[in-house]
Amino acid sequence: MKKGMAKLSQQIEDFWEWFENNQPLLEAVIESDGHPKTDDIVESLDQHILGMGKIKWEIGNPETGQFTFTLSPNNDREILKITKSIIAGAATINEWSFHHSAQATGQLQLQVYDHNMDIQDIDASKWRAVLKPRNNGRYELELEVPNIEYLDEDTQMIATDLILTALLSEENKINSIMGLKIVFSFNEEQESTAFSISDLLGRLI
Repeated sequence: MKKGMAKLSQQIEDFWEWFENNQPLLEAVIESDGHPKTDDIVESLDQHILGMGKIKWEIGNPETGQFTFTLSPNNDREILKITKSIIAGAATINEWSFHHSAQATGQLQLQVYDHNMDIQDIDASKWRAVLKPRNNGRYELELEVPNIEYLDEDTQMIATDLILTALLSEENKINSIMGLKIVFSFNEEQESTAFSISDLLGRLI
C-alpha cells in the first residue's frame, strides 16, 4: 500500500473511532441549541475531516432521534474518492445515516448570501437548460437564469451550484457535468434545444 493511502486509511480509522466514542455527545450537541461542548465538537470534526482533504462536513437532525453526517468533496472528482472511502469506514448505527456527498433535495427555491452578506431569495423554477454532449458520457451545461442577473457574479455561481446539487445530488453533478455556462437569455440556437431545468436529471440518466 502506498504511503499516502496508508496514512489516509489510518486517518479514517482514527476518525471513526473518535466518532463512536463521542456519539452520545455528538447527538446531544446536534439536538441542543447552544450546547457547551459545541465548539469542541466542531473543532474536533474540522481537525479530523480537513486533515484528509479539502472536504466540507455537515451534521443534522432531520427528525427526532435521527441524525445525518454528510461530507462534501467541493465538486472535486478526486476528493470524491476520499469522501467515499471515509464513509465506507462508518459503522452501522441505526439512528444515523452517512453520505459521501451532498444529497439531492429536489428544491428549486433557496436562499443565499450575496457579497454584502444580504440574504437573497432564489427561485429556479423557470430556469431553462441546454446540454451539449462531451467526452465519457459527460456534458457541458448552459443555464438560462434571467431572474438572478442583478446578483454579483460570485453569488450567481453559488446559487446555480446549489440548485444543481439540489436537483442532481453532488455526486451526479460531478460525474455528469464537465462545464457550466450561465446566460440571462438564450439565443436562437439555444432555444431550439432548451428544456426546463426541472427535467435535467431525467435528461442525464
